[in-house]
Amino acid sequence: MFNINEFKSVMNKYGGPAKSNLFIMTLGPGLQDTRKSEFIPKTDILFFCSEVTVPPININVGTYRANAIDIAQSIPLNLTTPQINATFMLDSDHRVISFFHSWMQEIINYDVSQGYNSQINGDHMPYEIGYKQDYSCTLFIKHYKTDSTGKVEEGYEYTFYDAFPTELGSKTLSWTPSDSIATVTVSFTASSYNFDASYPGVIASTSARGNGGYVDFLNSVGYKGQTVQQSIVPRSVQDAINTFTTVRNDFRTLKNTFTTLRNIF
Repeated sequence: MFNINEFKSVMNKYGGPAKSNLFIMTLGPGLQDTRKSEFIPKTDILFFCSEVTVPPININVGTYRANAIDIAQSIPLNLTTPQINATFMLDSDHRVISFFHSWMQEIINYDVSQGYNSQINGDHMPYEIGYKQDYSCTLFIKHYKTDSTGKVEEGYEYTFYDAFPTELGSKTLSWTPSDSIATVTVSFTASSYNFDASYPGVIASTSARGNGGYVDFLNSVGYKGQTVQQSIVPRSVQDAINTFTTVRNDFRTLKNTFTTLRNIF
């Protein structure tokens, strides 16, 4: 038979029910404060975030049948890119909305008011896409807890890496009601995430899973394994040409190596 006192005892053993309003969302390392800092420091943005939706972990699945008559079974394939939606209260000086407008412009320069040959940040032409390392950051969501006396303590943290806004929502202005606070919803995406309950990874040796012996073999025959091991992001047209030339030469070396091995065996 259900016992309310037993329910309260078990719930209190784990700190009681979690309160949805005990949270903050902060923008951490990685975000370069160029023009955005003119409007509002990113350290102050957390005070304007009134609501945030922690994204679910969605595993994309595929189906297979062991044979023609078996029931189709699901197998995991990959993870869905997380989408974090946050609502921000707007200030009368329009500093918060200016912060996000400036941030969005650093991702894709949408301004053509001075013509298509105008630049921002010295090299960002209209409709050009910036470099991810310049506009992304680490995004933290902290959900605090309370102790038996009601004192707020550190709780649970969600961490999202390489996060940046993908959508700055519409803003509704109305004469009624006169005391309502203007808000805007911002959608963020991230490349990866981590939670307090996650197990930290351990770096494996080259003989274990990962790059393993295959890249070691490529290195031994003169192929530049770092082309496989590293992601090269060109910073200029010449850099892109140099990268393309290096990759082309590497694959020529690889092709010649396999041709030699085929002739031997």
